[in-house]
Amino acid sequence: MSHAALVSDGVFWLVIFMTVLLAMFVYAVVVTPPEQADRSSEEPELGPLGLPRPRRSRPCRPGGPRPPRPPLAPTARPAVPAMRPRIPLRRRL
Repeated sequence: MSHAALVSDGVFWLVIFMTVLLAMFVYAVVVTPPEQADRSSEEPELGPLGLPRPRRSRPCRPGGPRPPRPPLAPTARPAVPAMRPRIPLRRRL
C-alpha cells in the first residue's frame, strides 16, 4: 500500500469514529432526563468584604541587605556593514 492510500484510509476511519462519537453524545444529551438547577434565581447575601492579606516581608540576609548594584556599562553596538554601491541599470530602448 502506498503512503497516500494509508493516509486516505486513516482519514476515512477517523471521520467514521468522530461521527459515531458525535451520535453517542447527541443520544446522551437527548435521553438524559432534565434535572433541577442547583442555583436559584435569588442571589445569596454576601458578607462584609475582607481585607487583603498583608504581604509577608522577606527575611534579611545574614549580612544585612545587599548593596545596590553599579549601573550597567553601555554595550557597544555591532558594526554595521557598509552598503554596497548601487549600479545604475541599463535602460532598454
